[in-house]
Amino acid sequence: MKLGISKIEAESVTGLSFGAFLGSQLQGLRQGALIIAALMYALFGVMDYIRYPLEVYQYTVPLRVIFVILPLVFAINLSWGKAPKNIRVYIGLMLLVFLSAGVLHSVIFVMADYQDIEFSQMGLVLILMFGCLFTGLPVVAAGAVTAAILVIHFAASLTVNKTINGPVFDSTILLLVAVLCLLVNQTCQNILRSNFRLLRQLYNDSINDSLTGVFNRRYLMGQAERGVKQASRDGCAVALVMVDVDHFKVFNDQQGHLLGDALLQKFARMLGTYCRRPSDFLARFGGDEFTLFLYGVKRERVEEICAEIVASAIALGEPHPGTTSRLATLSVGAIYADVPISSKLDKLLSSADHALLSAKKNGCNGYVVETEIVGS
Repeated sequence: MKLGISKIEAESVTGLSFGAFLGSQLQGLRQGALIIAALMYALFGVMDYIRYPLEVYQYTVPLRVIFVILPLVFAINLSWGKAPKNIRVYIGLMLLVFLSAGVLHSVIFVMADYQDIEFSQMGLVLILMFGCLFTGLPVVAAGAVTAAILVIHFAASLTVNKTINGPVFDSTILLLVAVLCLLVNQTCQNILRSNFRLLRQLYNDSINDSLTGVFNRRYLMGQAERGVKQASRDGCAVALVMVDVDHFKVFNDQQGHLLGDALLQKFARMLGTYCRRPSDFLARFGGDEFTLFLYGVKRERVEEICAEIVASAIALGEPHPGTTSRLATLSVGAIYADVPISSKLDKLLSSADHALLSAKKNGCNGYVVETEIVGS
């Protein structure tokens, strides 16, 4: 259970789609593959100029430049430095380059045959390896483009050879090469997908409290500090609300730890309802204490929230033999920090804790909101 998802968390691994994660992990491989492909394809153009007469290379060279080399250069520019922000656009571009290179190979194959010039199929093997493996494209999409390329090449081979035996044999070899590359691609992506899930699980475990499901103290210290700095930049106020279960040790001693854990879980669910904006979050500070971080909130609203928390605890009606009312109650202390916020998080926490102690001294089952930061 997550109660409030912050912008900082959205930028972490938990906020990434697998496609974006895959793009970041394969960034180096893709950059290398793109550069090599551009150089290799430029070499194909040079070979056209050397091998073919003017009647052929005056068409093949411009076609290679327009439909393959220029898109490759654009893809290199798009992906250089960091993974592309729009992974779908990048994948679409790569699929288009893959398809263009494959189709153009068959076109030049037929043109060369008309001039009685031998044309090697090694270029198509390299194109298939590029599209099916080295660029890490989605396997289904790469497989669909591969199928289209092989069908077009089979038709071109029939036109050139006039018989079916040669085209069938060549197409079978090319199909096996493509399938092998796609299988390797799929295996690598499966490994990365497993790593992606493991990283997400490890990250979630590191920032969540296993008992209540809310964020833990580690997350609070990091995220609240960022929130305070952001508030100083944005000119917003923040509030830290400390919540403590009254006489929780007595409850544990008399009712048992299992019921004590259940009580904490119920209070956590109730407190989580006050995280109504993406920047708000709830964390278990430790033991029976919880902390609410509220961003860009008004003083009056902080007072209302504290009063509502106290009233909601009583409304739950959980029996507690150690309180005057015989019901489980909460004490609440809050620090409201208006702009500009120059104090560090530790001072705000100390101030909220001081307010909580004041609420306890006032007889529990109440709240205190302070604006004076301890140590300022």
